Amino acid sequence: MSNESERLLISGAGAAGLSLAVGLKDAPYEVVLVDQNPVPDKDFLAQDTRQIALSKRSQYYLESIGIWDSIKSYVTPIEKVHVSEKVFRTRVILNAADHELDNFGGLIPLGRLILTLHEAIESQDNLLYLPDTKLLRYYADHEADEAVCHFKNSEAEFSHAFKWMIAAEGTHSTLREMAGIQTAFTDYDQVAVIAVGTFEKPHNNVAYERFTSRGPLALLPVNTHEMAIILTVKREERAKWEAASDSSFSDEVLFRIGAELGMITSVTKRHVWDLKLMVPKTLCAEYLTLAGNSAHALHPIAGQGLNLG
Repeated sequence: MSNESERLLISGAGAAGLSLAVGLKDAPYEVVLVDQNPVPDKDFLAQDTRQIALSKRSQYYLESIGIWDSIKSYVTPIEKVHVSEKVFRTRVILNAADHELDNFGGLIPLGRLILTLHEAIESQDNLLYLPDTKLLRYYADHEADEAVCHFKNSEAEFSHAFKWMIAAEGTHSTLREMAGIQTAFTDYDQVAVIAVGTFEKPHNNVAYERFTSRGPLALLPVNTHEMAIILTVKREERAKWEAASDSSFSDEVLFRIGAELGMITSVTKRHVWDLKLMVPKTLCAEYLTLAGNSAHALHPIAGQGLNLG
């Protein structure tokens, strides 16, 4: 049974916040998970085609919190990584077997991971989940040695006191800003155009990182013939690639990677993201720790993100 006089706040119910909450299922205190968004639609999550890369360390963590067995059938492993440079025709091939590993990690649909984590918290005895709830402000009560947070939902304003808070709200973190933690931003002047493409030839669980004069390209294996495509272009070209036809997008991918995987026969809906490096001056403040993209935001070419914790 949890000690409700001692509470921990996790602000943000994305992959980072949810996995932290599940990891605290045996903690002897109450975990309050707050998110400004409503409860996500389960049918939407099950059909979400966006992919997220999980490293081996992330896999081990998901195993330790009892989630891995529920999602492993949805994971496409990465057994080799092919890194190359187009102009000078240089390449490096990393093979997991050479390092006595079965794989380097794998790709899973983001919606499936979120859905499984949501299912896990539904039966978590020490967790209070507050969706569709906005954090208004907080202050430090030094006499009681706790932080007092004020919230608002569709019904009322209310407050809770916490011994500690974790911000897992993403790059634009409300808690981080309220705590006065300064951040340093580096603008890459690039956007990532992301989709899943179906190729003529099987990928054989090989991931590709291709560096070109037009920008880097990453292809990450999904199923047998599909690849998650992360095409980096200049920000000034954003509108062009948002409006481009599937064939134009496919032509650009093939121009950069070559014909090793054959032609692209179809692509899913494209998503476009601004690329910036964000580093906070500190990861901790009074009663507060940063996690996930609240603690860092970086270029997706290395597939780190969630894997950095």
